[in-house]
Amino acid sequence: MFRSEHPIPEITENSYSEPRPKKTQMVQVTQNFPVNSCSSPLINDNQILQYINNHIERTRLFKRNEHLVYRSDPQRYLYIVHAGCCKGYYIDASGREHISNFYYPGDIIGLESIFFRKFLINVIALETSHICYINLSKFLSLQQQSPEMKEQFIDIFSQQLWHAYSMHGTYNSKELVIQFLLDLSTHAKKQGQSGSELTLSMGRHDIGNHLGLSSETVSRVFTQLKIEKLIQVNRNFIKLCDIARLKQLAMNGDL
Repeated sequence: MFRSEHPIPEITENSYSEPRPKKTQMVQVTQNFPVNSCSSPLINDNQILQYINNHIERTRLFKRNEHLVYRSDPQRYLYIVHAGCCKGYYIDASGREHISNFYYPGDIIGLESIFFRKFLINVIALETSHICYINLSKFLSLQQQSPEMKEQFIDIFSQQLWHAYSMHGTYNSKELVIQFLLDLSTHAKKQGQSGSELTLSMGRHDIGNHLGLSSETVSRVFTQLKIEKLIQVNRNFIKLCDIARLKQLAMNGDL
C-alpha cells in the first residue's frame, strides 16, 4: 500500500462523485472451494485457511468497472479476491481520484474499515473478478475464539503497516515503479505463478495515480528499464528480465 500525499477527508453522505447503480443480486455458493482457493496468501496455517473457506457465505462475479462497495457503505462482510483484480480509491472534495490500493487474488478487502464498521474507500473491479464473502460478525467472533487466528491477522496488519511505513521518504520515480513491479512479482509467486511474467490489470494512469506520478512518467520509466534490458514491455504484459538487478535498484532492495 503506497502513501498518499492527501489525507482522507471525513466521510459524509455526499462523499460520492460517481453514480451508485442498483446492487446486483448476489450468487450463493454452489461449490466447495479447496483450501487456499479463497484465502489470503499471507495466512500460513492450513487449519485457519480451511476454516475461512468453510465460512464463505456467498460468491459473486463482478464485471469490469463494477463496484463491490462504495465509500461509507455499512460493512457487513470482508471480501477475498478469488480471481481478477480490484482497485480501492476515494474522491476528494475537489473531485480528484486517489488510488489507495490494488487487490489481487488472495487479498482481503475491508480489514482497514473494521473499526469504523463502514467502508473507507470505493472498490471497483478492474477486470472480471470472482469475489468471496465472509460475514464480518462471524469473523470477529472467531478472533475471540481462536488465538491462532488472531495472531495470523495481527501478522497481516503488521506486514501492511511496515509496507506503508517503508514507503515514507524521498524516492525517485524509477525506484517507485521498480518497487511496484517487484511487489506484483512477489504476489504472483505467492499464488504459484511466474514472478517474472506479469500482466497488468491497470493502466499507466492508475499506476501513476497510486504512486503519485503522472502516466507519462510511468511510461518513461518503463521505456528506460526496457532500454536497460531490465524488462520487456508489450502493452500490459511485463517481463522482468533481471529481478536481482531490479531489487538492487529498488528502494527496499536491501530488505
